[in-house]
Amino acid sequence: MKNKPLLYLSFFLALMITACRDPQVAVPTAKNAETGTISGFGNAHRYLMDTEDGHIIVPLLNSEYIYYWNTKEKICVPLCNKPDCDHMGRDCNAYIPDAQPYSLQFYDGKYYIWTTGGSPRLYAVEPDGSGSSLIMISPTGGGVRNSFIIGDYCYVHVAFAQDSNGSDVDAIYRIDMNQKESPVLIAVNNDNTDWLEHRMMTIFYQDHKLYYQITEYNPGECRSRVFCYNEETETTEQLLEVPHVISYVVVGEKIIYSLVDCEPAELYCKSLDREESIKIDQEGGYLSSDDTYYYITSTSDNPVSCRVLDRQFQQVDCFTEQQPASIDFIARGTTNSSIIFNFEKMQEAPDGESDPLYQDVYRVYSKEQIGKEEHQYDELVLDMILPE
Repeated sequence: MKNKPLLYLSFFLALMITACRDPQVAVPTAKNAETGTISGFGNAHRYLMDTEDGHIIVPLLNSEYIYYWNTKEKICVPLCNKPDCDHMGRDCNAYIPDAQPYSLQFYDGKYYIWTTGGSPRLYAVEPDGSGSSLIMISPTGGGVRNSFIIGDYCYVHVAFAQDSNGSDVDAIYRIDMNQKESPVLIAVNNDNTDWLEHRMMTIFYQDHKLYYQITEYNPGECRSRVFCYNEETETTEQLLEVPHVISYVVVGEKIIYSLVDCEPAELYCKSLDREESIKIDQEGGYLSSDDTYYYITSTSDNPVSCRVLDRQFQQVDCFTEQQPASIDFIARGTTNSSIIFNFEKMQEAPDGESDPLYQDVYRVYSKEQIGKEEHQYDELVLDMILPE
């Protein structure tokens, strides 16, 4: 498959992302995002969400602003409709207080965004760029690692303490968005095992059941377990245990998981009501899923590939990006209708400047590109000069 850019955007950032347009240019009205991006499954930090005309984006660089990226008009602007705003301070409607925003979601006609920092907070942002309002503070004040909203509940994965070994202790809470109840503790990751290090990881939600993974480490060994919390019975069941680091998704009555510490990575399928797992004749990797496909991202960073499999585990497409000459960070993800590649790279300093130029690149393939001979993508390039 060939990849080529459908759109290229670039703007300059100094120390942090501030203004990316002439303040006299009218700010377009953002359309409502797809609710499908936050229903069914929830995956990690969501920094880009589809709209009818493009995307709402929270840049992964040190930004305190939320942006509207209109791929049809080929512009990227702060999500602010205030007349004559220069988008360079707290008075801008696109500014999110407290700390860098992340984990973009959509609920009840608004965008919901958690901030980072010592006491993360959840803000509701008006889709027309008319401002934001504080909704809640993180349970226990701990860092929010994952968050997604299903129905009228917000499910939050919080790191709030350290155990006797100095490892992070995690917990999952359910919070009523109407604030009619205190946060409900669903699951906790503690040190009641003989393993020296343990991490709570990927979380999914389906039919009133919440799935989560705990991976534990000792020198030279590890194990991963997948659990299911049933909201209706308020019980927890262990569904899977393997002596490997894994990536997994839950689809219907099956767990699809990959051993990502093997070379090559191995892919397995296990029914929730059975003990045995079936090895799939496909190479594994980091897994995502939506209502139609499985997405398997390679464990290698050069090149980075995202293979698309149907529900019968037949490959229907593959999206590939070559690694830039210099790269500091790479992230991959899927929304319900987009495949996203993001990476940072460092360029030589511009003429007359001593500071290096960093670029944060986003390449977004719509789900409509799956199965086509030649892929087209929307591309956004953010430039930032950092002091030495």
